[in-house]
Amino acid sequence: MKILLPLLAACLLISKPCLGVLVISGVVDGTNAGGNPKAIELVALGTIADLSTYYIHRDTNGTEGGPFTVAQTSQLPSLSLSPGDFYYLYGNADSETALTGLGFSSGSVDSIAGQNGDDIFAVSTSSDPSSVADFTDAFGLLGQGDTDFAADSIAYRMAGTAPNATGVMDAGNFNMIAYSDSALQSTFGTYVVPEPSTTGLLVLGSVCLIARRRRA
Repeated sequence: MKILLPLLAACLLISKPCLGVLVISGVVDGTNAGGNPKAIELVALGTIADLSTYYIHRDTNGTEGGPFTVAQTSQLPSLSLSPGDFYYLYGNADSETALTGLGFSSGSVDSIAGQNGDDIFAVSTSSDPSSVADFTDAFGLLGQGDTDFAADSIAYRMAGTAPNATGVMDAGNFNMIAYSDSALQSTFGTYVVPEPSTTGLLVLGSVCLIARRRRA
């Protein structure tokens, strides 16, 4: 506790939200048979001892003029990740086959990734987030309604960009391009973890989250 107190104080002083070390680095809605592949790419910005402490939440078809509405939640599997490690959620078995065939083989099938380009996703360490303040990262346009902003596309996070903990995708953090197998192969798995100074702030934020969970 004595060690945690200075870190918590620092977290307050920098006036930043407590951010986790797992972010969404890519989302794909493909154009192959069945609209596949569909997947979410996650990346660890720091060491994650147990990935199962994180949850992915989905707001299906967005929420027109309203807050993030959790339609589906999935707890991630229990495994460890090192900084820069990627983990993939495949929307279905066909998506798993497609992505593993392109070299993206560290992952699992989860229907939460079976989106159609109009869903919002969020990462948190809570199975039941009460508000966007509980998010550690988000992808999507909160309040955008049922618009296909990422349909038939690959959205991939630009190198070195920080998490979006407000429930709103910062358009400057992502590139969006039309889907093709070759485009997916050249964009997924390319996110570069931020420089140590930035990562330090993110890891510090994760300490805040851990402390908050312990006090809950």
